[in-house]
Amino acid sequence: MARAPGRSAGGFCAVTLQRESCEHAWKDSVEERCLRPGDMPKVIRSAVVPEKKTGTGTWDGGHVLLIEGRTAAGSRYVSQFFVTGSEGEPQASLGVFWSGWGLADSPLGEDLTVLPQSDCGDEPAGP
Repeated sequence: MARAPGRSAGGFCAVTLQRESCEHAWKDSVEERCLRPGDMPKVIRSAVVPEKKTGTGTWDGGHVLLIEGRTAAGSRYVSQFFVTGSEGEPQASLGVFWSGWGLADSPLGEDLTVLPQSDCGDEPAGP
């Protein structure tokens, strides 16, 4: 998270599992919606996502975190954030935690998120 402010999408997303998706999320949040991360968010609750076998292989399980925080300009957000530990060390799927986005089919539910206001004005920073 300390790498997020002032970095490029490529540099920030290099440590995530889904680099291309992370770069898209970064561009949407930082460049288009004008959102910058503030201080470290807090985890409100979490849910385990078990490992799953699919037709194309095994999908690593992990945890969905419901996090709450403030952008650099002070706007409140609530996001769902997926973390896996397939290599024994936690790793973020996308890394962009300050977007106010949820996750489809989340074990926590889908209507728990709060979109922050744009850091560049009074417009809601919706997708």
